[in-house]
Amino acid sequence: MHHLVYSLHLLAWLLIAIAVAVHVLALWQRGGLPLARSMASFSLHKGDLPADWFLQIRRSLTIRR
Repeated sequence: MHHLVYSLHLLAWLLIAIAVAVHVLALWQRGGLPLARSMASFSLHKGDLPADWFLQIRRSLTIRR
């Protein structure tokens, strides 16, 4: 029983490590260092507040011609 629980625990940690690695690689592929810096920044820019998100999503979903 203890061996099974330990193995499941290690498997869970492995899956978490793989998920983090995939996210970091996707971040690097999509935006590189500028995107990583902006995600790690604590400064607040115009449009960063949750109240502004609905308008931004709506604007991105409208069809541009």
